[in-house]
Amino acid sequence: MMIRKSAVAAIACSVLVACSADPDATNTNGSPNNSTNNTTSSNNAPNNTTASNNGSNNTSPNTTNTNNTTTPNNTTNTNQMRVLPAGLALAASADFAPPASGYHVLTESSQEDMSFGSGDVAVAVGTQYGFVLDRSNAQVQVLDAASALADLGIIDVSGVGTTNPYDATDAMGKVFVSLYNASELAVATPNGADWDQSRISLATYDAFDGNPEAGAMAADEGFVLVVLQRLQDFVGVENSMLLVVDASTDSVTDAVDLGVINAQAGLRRAGAGFAVGVTGDFGALDGGILGITRNAAGDYAPGAMLVDEATLGGDLLDFVFVSDTRGFAVITLADFSSQLIEFELGGPAARFEALASPGFGGLDLSSDGRWLAVGERDPANQAFVLYDLDVEPPALAVELPTTLAPNGFRFIP
Repeated sequence: MMIRKSAVAAIACSVLVACSADPDATNTNGSPNNSTNNTTSSNNAPNNTTASNNGSNNTSPNTTNTNNTTTPNNTTNTNQMRVLPAGLALAASADFAPPASGYHVLTESSQEDMSFGSGDVAVAVGTQYGFVLDRSNAQVQVLDAASALADLGIIDVSGVGTTNPYDATDAMGKVFVSLYNASELAVATPNGADWDQSRISLATYDAFDGNPEAGAMAADEGFVLVVLQRLQDFVGVENSMLLVVDASTDSVTDAVDLGVINAQAGLRRAGAGFAVGVTGDFGALDGGILGITRNAAGDYAPGAMLVDEATLGGDLLDFVFVSDTRGFAVITLADFSSQLIEFELGGPAARFEALASPGFGGLDLSSDGRWLAVGERDPANQAFVLYDLDVEPPALAVELPTTLAPNGFRFIP
């Protein structure tokens, strides 16, 4: 159920405060630079520990969705102090008890906050759209990336049981959503104010319960790439796969065995190609960042392990590449605390002790490679933190504290 902004206080709405390191930041509404702004938020744990596999084998036939669900009420923050150092971004924060969450549209001078009566909301960005994934209520809010994230409506991806929309992207004018608990991909095409929807069954890609746990997604030249984690009780029992979907026909053209288990730590651009984050068995340090190659014929294949967890020093949760050889990763240590570290391919990983935390929720890099954003989940200092990578060591640029836990951050290209 969506909750109106005026009712957010009843569900412990988050407060987001822009704390800019820029001494020239201005505030035209007369309030001090640490003035508060109402917000809300999403999921407190890695997706493979919070998404419950209910064993459902939902292979419903193609359906048409004309559900024009009521969108969340929004409040525009008119505080004109600097929020982002540059560009446009989409962020999410959340809590489960009581269920409260929301998403935030951030620019260089403003912040717009949307509130949900849901315990788990995440964000994603495709080629044309931004997405807000309401995992608790099986809904996907679509936002126009070319029009300052204007609302384009909601896609209802519900089904038998809890479908748990995990990630989303777009290709060929269509929206593709991975349904973690439903053994399906949802495919939606705009039709006026509504979205026509069909489903692609993934049941044949899991020999145990028919649900291969479809996770991270990316679009690539008319194809949609989907990582199938293939778990049982959150443990890798089959090698993870990379599913290749032709966006023009909504058909699976290839299912690539990645040769690793539990590839649940993201699918990201890496130079001219892609890389998959592999967590493997928790505590075993048997994963890392796996390169994905594509040959002249257009076929995808697993490449080399670009950096392993033994080098990173913990279980991989997320990563971004700054260049062909340099990147940042979030890892979990043996005591279940987390660290944000920098890595250089072929070299040792460097830890930023100032960025050690009980947990992180969200990691992204601006398209120009300058700004690194991370969601800090330390209960004593929950915030979205942006670092300037043009200086060495990376310098704090902006800190946006939240009452609810950060659960995702995406720059809009």
